[in-house]
Amino acid sequence: MACAFILVLIFASALLAPWLGLADPYQGSMIRRLRHIGTPNYPLGTDELGRDMLARLIYGGRLSLIIGILPVILAFVIGTSLGLVAGYVGGKLNTAIMRTVDVFYAFPSVLLAIAISGALGAGIVNSIVSLTIVFVPQITRVAESVTTGVRNMDFVEAARASGAGPPSPSCACTCSAMFWGRFSSTPPV
Repeated sequence: MACAFILVLIFASALLAPWLGLADPYQGSMIRRLRHIGTPNYPLGTDELGRDMLARLIYGGRLSLIIGILPVILAFVIGTSLGLVAGYVGGKLNTAIMRTVDVFYAFPSVLLAIAISGALGAGIVNSIVSLTIVFVPQITRVAESVTTGVRNMDFVEAARASGAGPPSPSCACTCSAMFWGRFSSTPPV
C-alpha cells in the first residue's frame, strides 16, 4: 500500500508540476551552483549550473511518464484491434496478420526498437513509435488466440444458428466473452 501511495504521489507531482510553485527548472544561477542536499529552498540541492534539482526531477518526470505510458496504451489499442480482427474473421486475413506479427518476433525487442529508432531518426515521437511497434506483437498474439477460442464456443455457435450474422450479437458475444472469460468460467447471459 505504501508503494502504491508513493507511485500515485510521483504520478500526481509530475502531472501537477506547473501548479506546485517550484523553481524554474531551466533557469540557472552561478550564485546558487552546487548547493548540497538539504539546503533551504533546495531540498535536493542544485546542479553545476545552479538549477533546482527537485524541480528538474519533477518536470523531467512528465516526459518519462509520457514515454513510459503512451507506447503501452497505443500498443494495446493497435494490438487488440489487430488481434480481434484476425481472430474473429479468420482465414487468409488471420494468416496475413499473424505472419506479419511473426516477423517482429524474429528480432529481439531491444534490437528492433533501436533499429526502428535509428531508421526514423532522433526524437521523442520516433521513440514512442518504435516502442509501440515493439509492444504490438505480444498483445496481438494474445488477443487473437483468445478471440479464436471464444469464436468457437457453444454460445457463439448458438447465436449463429439462431440467425445472428457477423455484425450482430455474435460479434458482441465474442467481444464481451473475450474479456468476461478472464474473470469467470461461465459466459455472460
